[in-house]
Amino acid sequence: MYKPKPTLDVIVKHLERLLRRKVSSVQPVAGGYTSTHRLRVECTDGLSVFAKIGCDATTAEWLRQEYKVYAVLFGDFMARVITFDDVDTWTYESQDFEGQPVLVLEDLSRANWKIAWNKKTVEQVRQVLSRVHAQPAPKGLPTLESLRSELASWHLVAKEPAQFLQLGLVSEKWLNTNIERLVAAENAAELGGTQLLHFDVRSDNLCVLDHRVILIDWNWACIGNGKADLASWLPSLCAEGGPQPEELLPNEGELAAIMAGFWAYRAGQPFENDNGVRELQLQQLKVALPWCARALNLEAPDGNQVKSSW
Repeated sequence: MYKPKPTLDVIVKHLERLLRRKVSSVQPVAGGYTSTHRLRVECTDGLSVFAKIGCDATTAEWLRQEYKVYAVLFGDFMARVITFDDVDTWTYESQDFEGQPVLVLEDLSRANWKIAWNKKTVEQVRQVLSRVHAQPAPKGLPTLESLRSELASWHLVAKEPAQFLQLGLVSEKWLNTNIERLVAAENAAELGGTQLLHFDVRSDNLCVLDHRVILIDWNWACIGNGKADLASWLPSLCAEGGPQPEELLPNEGELAAIMAGFWAYRAGQPFENDNGVRELQLQQLKVALPWCARALNLEAPDGNQVKSSW
């Protein structure tokens, strides 16, 4: 039976039932690279919260994955969970609506979302990641090794090089000379391990509130080699004015290769409702590719590059 998609008014009524409070205002929250609904919700009694609502099968599953972490992981680097709801169907005014997972967290709007990168702030995030890696991993999370076929992508670039080459980062000669080495390196990347990983560490998933560094968006959480958390974060850190990746993670050419390959294959692909995701991937690729070349002793990419101002 067809179930209509809930309107914003219906979502507000649903939130009121979950929160057991009257809602006084709802404001969409900009940002993010998925179609998940993000709302800042204020209640008449003064409570203010942040609600994430899955709006399709993919975002719904990501919210379920994220809640697996929130349900068992506690620390001052975690946002406080207010409530979580996940039902197949719910009813409002005698109408049945398709269930959409709703994750309600503390409101972090007063936090600092523009971290200025310096040695102190970089070290703060490194310490938080060390604490994350020391936590017992929640049950049911995928292993990073099980995601290798999704991450390792240089072999896909080799099959379809045109869209990568049109980015202008390397010449066709450079790619032909180095592609076998890049494929071998990504296949050799050490992903296995027992540590809990966030695996989506970027400045837009980090904020500081009352001297707490808080990590949000845990839908990529997995179990594996903790160094991979750093490898996935460091290109964006460098692009934002931080250090070169090898200053924090030396001698990890294979991890650099698998991250660079992931972005190399995707940054040039067309993407419906882009929301800036391709530009983000290109930004990280412009750092990860030279890092990978340096770490593997390859000739430097012969196109546009990003230099650190660190």
